[in-house]
Amino acid sequence: MLHQGQGLPHGMQLKREPHDVQGVMHNQMGMDITSGSVADSTSPPPGSSEGMFSSAISGMFMDKKAANSIRAQIEIIPCKVCGDKSSGVHYGVITCEGCKGFFRRSQSTVVNYQCPRNKACVVDRVNRNRCQYCRLQKCLKLGMSRDAVKFGRMSKKQREKVEDEVRYFQAQQTRAQADSAPDSVYDTQQQTPSSSDQFHGHYNS
Repeated sequence: MLHQGQGLPHGMQLKREPHDVQGVMHNQMGMDITSGSVADSTSPPPGSSEGMFSSAISGMFMDKKAANSIRAQIEIIPCKVCGDKSSGVHYGVITCEGCKGFFRRSQSTVVNYQCPRNKACVVDRVNRNRCQYCRLQKCLKLGMSRDAVKFGRMSKKQREKVEDEVRYFQAQQTRAQADSAPDSVYDTQQQTPSSSDQFHGHYNS
């Protein structure tokens, strides 16, 4: 056995085991000599903290995209308070910007609204500003609350309820369009003369 520092006879070389060479090169270069491929050092292992962080970020972007899509669909439903074009879920109810601001102001200060009529005013887009009392009562009756969370922070059950409402409204619109379509087609056919009528009319003239 040769010890460190001893010279080798002329023409002899110290051989190293192949697996030692592979181990050194694999550790230093990240290369798998046996398969001839280079280890991918950029992709974190599936179970590592970096991999979990990347998955969480991807999930956040997907959730945000889905939430934006749902918000766009919600806006097809008119404001529940006055019937104007809605801008999303505010204080727990689908409302327009006007009713959202009105309810916020009513909750930020102490108010004492009075109804000049019989507390049965019609609250719609045209006369929603005529009676603040009836407008506020309608907001409360529909479930508006300053403690309600924003749509993005709603529970799964609450979001599903809103989504069901959107689907129901879309189904109603589709049904209404289908009911009115035959009448419009029939009216068009009645108003448009057939080719034979046009021919006879031209011939008689």
